[in-house]
Amino acid sequence: MLGDVVTIRSYDSQDNMKLDLAAGRIDGGLADYFTWRDFLETPAGSGVGFFGPELKGGLWGPGVGAGMRKDDTELLAKFNAAIDAATKDGTIKALSLKWFKSDISPALSQ
Repeated sequence: MLGDVVTIRSYDSQDNMKLDLAAGRIDGGLADYFTWRDFLETPAGSGVGFFGPELKGGLWGPGVGAGMRKDDTELLAKFNAAIDAATKDGTIKALSLKWFKSDISPALSQ
């Protein structure tokens, strides 16, 4: 689905993902709230923002979000548009039912 527009990487640790984000080697990352909160309070995280739909409760626990460089507003707009489109067309609902056995679709952004 996204393979033609993005490269998705898997990291052996959140720390390595955050290092690549701070150094500009990746454009964004997905992690739990506490991972981002702690990182944003460091000098390395000062150029990163926490955004996106809040996924929390049930399987997500206290929440999951994405972090991207604050000045990359174009990427942020594309990311939010992709989430909204996948939510509106039922893709996220179908995938969440398939893999998590419940609908964990995010609320649409305003």
